[in-house]
Amino acid sequence: MTKEQYIVFLAEIYTKRDGSHLSASSVSHYGEEALKKINFFVSKLYPEYESVFDVASYPELLKIKESVFKDPEFIGLDSRGNNMYSAGFNRYMEFADGRQFIRKEKSLPLLDAKEPVKYSTILQDRKVPTRDRIKILQVEQACNYNCQIDFSHKSFISKASGHPYVEGHHIIPLNQQPDFEYSLDCYANIIVLCPNCHRFMHHGLEKERREQLITIYEDRAERFSNCGILLDRPEFLDRAESTSRLYAF
Repeated sequence: MTKEQYIVFLAEIYTKRDGSHLSASSVSHYGEEALKKINFFVSKLYPEYESVFDVASYPELLKIKESVFKDPEFIGLDSRGNNMYSAGFNRYMEFADGRQFIRKEKSLPLLDAKEPVKYSTILQDRKVPTRDRIKILQVEQACNYNCQIDFSHKSFISKASGHPYVEGHHIIPLNQQPDFEYSLDCYANIIVLCPNCHRFMHHGLEKERREQLITIYEDRAERFSNCGILLDRPEFLDRAESTSRLYAF
């Protein structure tokens, strides 16, 4: 996720309890001034992160928020700023947890953008691209925990979320990241599936999988392009079908 995507969220997706949008000044406060201070305290308390955008786990983000809110320097700053900084962090948490996305139809395409590639670890002398779990949570929320291949597919209720259990799937596997300039861990490349459809996308009959992938490509070709993933249909199908030949990260 990027600062620019967060600002789009504040300006075009976020709604207050009365259904109204934030004013331009509020978007600026939360997306600029408050965010700058929040990132200062995040990096101060957790030097492994330069900003909240580097945190790819929602439970980790919750832990960081609790630590920042207990920091005496932050408490003083927030008090002098009429709680603007704690409110700013809460707005970011609402961005990260994804619950706002379902309120606006087709909200995720608004966030499609060319994102820099992030790497998390080095495995067997090669870098492994970061899998942003927060993005998957956001897509799950935006889809209201429905399988995006077939909304009629029902899954069991997850004890972790209290919602039907679904899984995030990268349409073009992250192991192909070295072939792309921009990140494959982007909203356009993530689809939410019930467990059965997820297995199908990896192990189903080639003909049936190809038919589904053609539908996905026709629906998302422009979104992929907006994210810097430039593929014609044959190359897209070849790359997406590789999930059955080599399991994705």
